[in-house]
Amino acid sequence: MKKWVISLLVLCSGVTFAADQAARDLCQKNFSRYKDQLAKNPTDDLTWTEFRVCTTELKRWDEAIQVALTARQKNRDLPQPYLILGLAQMQQKNYERAVEHFDQSIALKSEQPLAYFQMGMAYLYLNEITKASQAAARAVELEPNNPAHHRQLAYTQYLLGDYGAAETSAKKAIELDKDDLAAHKILAKIYAKEDNNAGMTQELAMVKEAEQKFAVAHPELVKPPEPAPKPLEEEEDKKSKKQEDYEIIASLIDQWNRMKAAIGNGNIDLALTYYSDYLDTRDQYRDSFKKLGLQRLESIFSSFGDLYDCEIVFASAHCSSMVKNEAGTVIVTKIRFERNPDHTWRIRSF
Repeated sequence: MKKWVISLLVLCSGVTFAADQAARDLCQKNFSRYKDQLAKNPTDDLTWTEFRVCTTELKRWDEAIQVALTARQKNRDLPQPYLILGLAQMQQKNYERAVEHFDQSIALKSEQPLAYFQMGMAYLYLNEITKASQAAARAVELEPNNPAHHRQLAYTQYLLGDYGAAETSAKKAIELDKDDLAAHKILAKIYAKEDNNAGMTQELAMVKEAEQKFAVAHPELVKPPEPAPKPLEEEEDKKSKKQEDYEIIASLIDQWNRMKAAIGNGNIDLALTYYSDYLDTRDQYRDSFKKLGLQRLESIFSSFGDLYDCEIVFASAHCSSMVKNEAGTVIVTKIRFERNPDHTWRIRSF
C-alpha cells in the first residue's frame, strides 16, 4: 500500500476547498469585480465574504491587503478589513500581527467564528496554548456545527493535558465529519497516552482510511514521502538555520543602533526609515516623534542599554534592553521587530 504524507497545516487549518476548476475560474472572473464593489461600498458584508474566499483560493494576498487598507482608511469601524489583514499576516507567518488584526476585527464585531478560529491557529504557532484553547472554545460556541472548531479545541485541550475534554471534542468533530483525519489522529494520541491500545489501534485504522479518502479527493495536496535525511544532512541544516538566525539577530541590533544614532544626530527622518512600514506603524511613530521633539527623543533613547536575549518567532522577533526611567529605576523592556513585505526586518515597537 502506497503511503502518503498530508500537510499538517492543511489538516489543522480548517481550509475548505473549491469543488473544482470551475469554482476557481469563477473566482478569477469575479475577483476584479469584488475589488471594485468594495472600493465603492466597503460595508457590503456578502462581497467581503466572497472576496475573502476567492482571495484564499487564488492566493492574491497583496491585492487583498490593498483593498483592506483602502477600506480601512475610509472607515476604521469596519471589521472585515481587519479580518483580511489578519489572514494575510497568517500567510506571511507574522502571527503576532495576525492576532492583533483578528482581535481588532472581533472588537468591532464579536460574533465571528472564523476570526476566533484563525486567532486560535496563530496562538498555536506562537505556542500560547491556553489562549489558543480559549479562542477555539469561542469559535465552537459561535459555530457548533463546524468540525474544524471542535478539532482545534480538541488539539489545544490535548496539548494542555486535559485528555478527557480533548476526547469529547475530538469525538464531536468526528460526529460532524466521520472522515476528519486530524480528529482521529488526536484520539489516537490520547489513547496512546492512556495506554488504551485497542482504542489507539482502531483510531489509527480510521486514520489510514481517512488518508486514503483524502488522497483520492485532493491529490494536489498530497505527495509521496521524501527520503529520510541522513544524519549529516540534518546536522548541516541545523547549522545553517542557526547561522541564519545569528545573521538576522545581528541585523536587528544594527537596525536599532542605526536608529538611535540617527536620533542622536538630529535626523528624525532617517531614524523613521528603520521602523516598520507595514500599515501605519511608521506614520504613528512620525506623529509621536513630532510631539515629543528632538531633545526629548535624545533623552529617551540615550537611556536604553544594548540589546540582548533576542528571539526570532517566524516573521516576528524581540530583544530585551535595560532602560533607566526618570526615577532612576532600571527596568527591562522588549524591542519588537517584524519582517516587512519586502523581507526587510524593521522595528515594530519598543
